[in-house]
Amino acid sequence: MTQPTAIALVDLDDTLFQTLRKCPADVPQDALTPLGYLADGSPLSYATPRQMAFIRWISETALFIPVTARSLDALNRVRLPFGAAVCSHGGVVLHADGSIDLGWDAHIRAAAAKDAEALASLCAAIEAEAKRTANAIRVRVLTEGDIGIYVLVKHADADEAVLNATVDAITHLIPLGWTDHRNGNNIALM
Repeated sequence: MTQPTAIALVDLDDTLFQTLRKCPADVPQDALTPLGYLADGSPLSYATPRQMAFIRWISETALFIPVTARSLDALNRVRLPFGAAVCSHGGVVLHADGSIDLGWDAHIRAAAAKDAEALASLCAAIEAEAKRTANAIRVRVLTEGDIGIYVLVKHADADEAVLNATVDAITHLIPLGWTDHRNGNNIALM
């Protein structure tokens, strides 16, 4: 087989697969294919038959490169045919053999060192707001190795309105030029 000349940069979650909660109601559960797994090995994310057909087509016709917010650990728990990848919102770039791009890693390390205090401050502010409002918010700095990449915020019960309101209360603290990325029950400040 010849190497495809096309390159497909493709998001994973809510594009190629999704949690059961987000799967279409008209697709029976036994028709879904598990592709993403929790650390304990249990299935987390599923593809519909239509998504599986798209995955097969992309895999056969292009160099398939996932571009995802998933951490490297979470990406390694995805069962898809890929080599090169971009994960952690661009915090990690993988070569086709799965090794980390060391040039990009050095660049990210230098940039992240300047933002470590801001990441910690945002975490503390969100934790304080969640405590003040008695909301079940989980917040942490997503790290890759010893590098803080971004602030990840979720609501324990997937209450998106409460999650958004909690983060909205501290948006004035987000440094100029940062991104406030919101996708359902996931907020990334980077």
